Amino acid sequence: MTFGDGTTDEPGTMLGLFQSNRGDVTPFFANYANSWGSAGYRFGTISGGKMISYFYDLSTSKFRGRIINNTVADKVGTWTTMGWTYDGGGAPLTGSRIYLDGKREDDTNASAGGTYVAMEAADPAVYPLQIGRFGPYVVAQFLDGGVAGFIVFNIELSAIQMSDVHYMLRNNMENDN
Repeated sequence: MTFGDGTTDEPGTMLGLFQSNRGDVTPFFANYANSWGSAGYRFGTISGGKMISYFYDLSTSKFRGRIINNTVADKVGTWTTMGWTYDGGGAPLTGSRIYLDGKREDDTNASAGGTYVAMEAADPAVYPLQIGRFGPYVVAQFLDGGVAGFIVFNIELSAIQMSDVHYMLRNNMENDN
């Protein structure tokens, strides 16, 4: 699953209700294969506990995205809705947003420099959406925790809609227990 074809991007939203038992490198979801160079997007935490949302252009070998610069270590062990929205405009620095528990939290651009044209990954039929991992070969890149719900939209949700979906996921989980 991808939101771009290498020429143009499409809008999209992905979010889920996750619990992570680690505060370091933790994947939540990705269109990812054997290496960063075959990814379309990555969403998770990187070293230092910073939350990232990266969009990758395979043709130019460049990524763009957003970061939450403050550590999200306070979320370890708690159920948290995490997700991103993207307007599909081909500019992930300005068109993507990271949400935690229904609130926009991103505060910093992430860029590998160069030119980003559109999200592009290795064959998405071979490397589909992966929930809870970034790639098949690195043990540290698997989610140590749980997933209680995951939703994908082919539109960019508004901030109010992201908040509504957060409460829906939380209420569904609490009502199931």
